[in-house]
Amino acid sequence: MPPDRHAEIIERAATKYLGAIEVAAKAAGVPCVSVHVTSDFPADAIVETAERRKCDAIFMASHGRRGLSG
Repeated sequence: MPPDRHAEIIERAATKYLGAIEVAAKAAGVPCVSVHVTSDFPADAIVETAERRKCDAIFMASHGRRGLSG
């Protein structure tokens, strides 16, 4: 798959999932700002984005695996 096609698929998926989260948060009366960042070094990108946006909390989803498999 060409890199630009891969990036397009990732962007579309992020928009879909983050949009659903934003709608749910709004319906619950919870302020929500979502951010989608891509990087070859995810940990660094998370920290840099959190610092730049002055975040005091970061919530991350998992694949639902528990125990050692997670």
